[in-house]
Amino acid sequence: MEFIITIMFVLGVFAFGVFLFENGTFTNQAAFQRWNAQSVADKIARNINSVYLADNNLVFYDYIYWDASTQSVFVSGKSVQTYYSDYYFYSSPINAEVQWNITDVNGLIYFKKQNNVVVVSYEP
Repeated sequence: MEFIITIMFVLGVFAFGVFLFENGTFTNQAAFQRWNAQSVADKIARNINSVYLADNNLVFYDYIYWDASTQSVFVSGKSVQTYYSDYYFYSSPINAEVQWNITDVNGLIYFKKQNNVVVVSYEP
């Protein structure tokens, strides 16, 4: 009888440890998704603002990977919005008028200033 009680106690401690580990893993995954959405939004907004502050006809390019069925990027008003599953992030304000000529953010993206408008496209 004592052996069964000891085994039950050890299994209970093990189950509690698994529960805590699963909860921590979920929390880490959620934090990574929020951080990733924030990082991409800030990177795009920083590139747009940098090109806007430069001279006309300046071309800047950056590799940005943000393409999956649960991820999307929108530029509206004065901010860049990124969505990742249930998490979203609005970037810091952008100062420029933006012409968004891309359908997905995946790979080499060009930022070009033409007539005080920042054009975001796949080619220079």
